[in-house]
Amino acid sequence: YTMSGTRISLDPNLMGAYALWQTPLTDIMLVNSDKVVATEIKHKNPISVGARVQYQLSDKLGVSTGLQYTKLTSELKGGSDDNYVFSQQILQYIGVPAHFNYQFFEKGKWGSYASLGGQMDVPIDGVLKTNYSNNGLVQQDKDLKLKNLPLQWSATTGVGVQYKLTPRFGIYAEPSLVYYFDNNSNVGSIYQEKPLNFSLRFGLQWNLNK
Repeated sequence: YTMSGTRISLDPNLMGAYALWQTPLTDIMLVNSDKVVATEIKHKNPISVGARVQYQLSDKLGVSTGLQYTKLTSELKGGSDDNYVFSQQILQYIGVPAHFNYQFFEKGKWGSYASLGGQMDVPIDGVLKTNYSNNGLVQQDKDLKLKNLPLQWSATTGVGVQYKLTPRFGIYAEPSLVYYFDNNSNVGSIYQEKPLNFSLRFGLQWNLNK
């Protein structure tokens, strides 16, 4: 099975050579050859945290940029109830956002703003971890490094809340609607499954001139 949901079949003509290339995967495929199997793929929502700086263009309008770390987790389970493959795929990115922020509410240390912009995400790591469960016996495969991952571009709009710890330094939480552009990656993730998706971002913000 793959993260795209494709089932791997075992050719009956090769059963005679089975002992020569026996693996946990072929064991599961063999015992499931006469059973009903299913594949379930779950892409979890992105987890993002970052730090950014903002420059005020006017009392209410500002422009911000910084660095943002994002973790994507996908899980796959394929096979029968007792004999199955379970894989967990983890992708990690460092993003560079560029946003315009319009503050429409401010009271004391609290403020709310609307945000519009985009982001470039650079992949820094990708790994696929796989376990095989054969009649209750679990075997773990060697982690597979995912290489040559492409850049990911996105457009974002959202509404955020900021709390000022000092006049220039604060923390923010920003629920956003994000559209992830197709980057022709052969590694499946929530970016391909749901290109228009909800994201919750939070982190630290430094106001340069306020």
